[in-house]
Amino acid sequence: MKKYFPLVFSFLFFFTTCSDDVADPQSGLPTIDVPAYYGTYLYKDDDCSRLDIQYATLDENGISLFDYLGDSCDDTVGCYAQDIYELTELSQDTFLIVSGEGGSITDGEIYVDGDSSITISYEGNNGPVEYSWEKIRGEIYSFTPVCDQEYESTKDLADMLVYAVSDNGDLLWKNYIHGGIWDLSSSVTPLDDGGYMVLGIFDGIEWGGCCYTFNGDKRDIIKLDNEGKVVWKKEIEFSNHGMADWYRSIGKSLIETSYGDLVFLTPGGTGGVNVVMMDVDGELKWIANFTSYSSWNKNLEIMETDDGDLVLVTGTTARFTLLDYDSGEILEEVEYEGLEYPRAIVNVYGDFAMIGRADEENDPMYLLKVSDDGE
Repeated sequence: MKKYFPLVFSFLFFFTTCSDDVADPQSGLPTIDVPAYYGTYLYKDDDCSRLDIQYATLDENGISLFDYLGDSCDDTVGCYAQDIYELTELSQDTFLIVSGEGGSITDGEIYVDGDSSITISYEGNNGPVEYSWEKIRGEIYSFTPVCDQEYESTKDLADMLVYAVSDNGDLLWKNYIHGGIWDLSSSVTPLDDGGYMVLGIFDGIEWGGCCYTFNGDKRDIIKLDNEGKVVWKKEIEFSNHGMADWYRSIGKSLIETSYGDLVFLTPGGTGGVNVVMMDVDGELKWIANFTSYSSWNKNLEIMETDDGDLVLVTGTTARFTLLDYDSGEILEEVEYEGLEYPRAIVNVYGDFAMIGRADEENDPMYLLKVSDDGE
């Protein structure tokens, strides 16, 4: 780590060029007004369990960001990834980050809190994000060695784990799928071609030890071959409600239908439940949003009927809903008073059985069998 002291050179130059005449030591020197926020800052890591080592320097050239890729968050290589951005002053304490070619920050701003800290905000994958940095030195430090190549998606605390076992429970294969700090999967289904499809989200949010996002409009799907190797990854966008104000679970119940399509459930971006259908290549076919339905605590499930339509169970009061396969429109709807939060449903020779919670106060479970139209 090297320190640079640009003012020292001006001071030495003055003494080597002055005459023997007695004079004011400061006469003839220009006033150097160094902003109080110039200096070196340390990143306050709230996303990677305080394992992420990053520094920033602010000077007349803008802001330089140094991310050490050898820490326990990145664990990639022992060098610093460096990004440099010019700044445009918007007000006395706010600057626009000018994103150049190859920059990872777009629509970013820096807020300067005196000479103690800075906050960087910009639009991330999960919506607007803010990162704070505390000032540690008034001098401008440099950090070496700087990486001689780019490394993508190096931050990693949780990966998606997908594995297969035999009928006897023996492990056949496993695969860790990486794309962000918290990579979270919620459902996997076998495909007719012998492969698998995974539903999840890259760079999700860890809250309370588990698995959330603010993004109610997009999910990630990953196609695996029959040995669990990634064939392709794709982000599917199915609505445009924008970022939610509260944590949304990833979803559940990814299934392949007899027609070769894929269906899954997510919480609605503005509430309720989304039923999403896509083809086997991950292209959206339709979405149905039911704002009066509940997705609380993942108490919902969907499956295909023998007639080729779909049946959805959900609700604070248990609800059985038949949906048209081609559109998601409601064909039949039945509620069961006194029963709450159905969590799973299975086909029993054309009829259906579901399990859920019967009473909020005492939390007993119920098992309910109904006909193919919910009676």
